[in-house]
Formats: sequence, structure tokens, C-alpha cells
Amino acid sequence: MNVPYVRLLGRGFDVSILGSDWQKIMPYIQDGTFNPTLVPTAPQTGYLNPNIQYDSATLDDRDQLFYERVLHILQGLFPEDYPTSNL
Repeated sequence: MNVPYVRLLGRGFDVSILGSDWQKIMPYIQDGTFNPTLVPTAPQTGYLNPNIQYDSATLDDRDQLFYERVLHILQGLFPEDYPTSNL
């Protein structure tokens, strides 16, 4: 990948990531680690149909275990503190 940065836009966020950093993150996106519908953090309960228990419509978008998993991986990839001000 030969791009200077990747920009992610969404509801409530706007993030630019250096291309070299994106290359470190991309394998986790590709293998599903950062997708709770592919690699859930905990078994879902309360759904009668096991074929839809990991459907994104039934997942909690505030899943603390999922975000802790992502944060732990990112902290391992990027152990140094980065500036948080607008450049």
C-alpha cells in the first residue's frame, strides 16, 4: 500500500491514520479481529435463532469487551504516546 494516510469518517468521528500505521492495523481488519460479527467477544444469549445471534443489528455498539480487545491490540502495536492535538 503506497498512500500517505487513510481517513476514516463516521458518525461522531473523523480520524486520519498514517499509511505506515494503517499497514500495521490492516491484518486485524482483514482477519476479522476488529469485527465483532466475525470474532465475538462473548457468547450472545437470549436469541432463539443461533443463525442470527451475531448479526450486527443484534450486537451492542457499546460492547466494552470488544473495545477493550481492540484497545489492547492497538496499545501493543503503538506503545508510544502520540500527540492528540489537531495538527
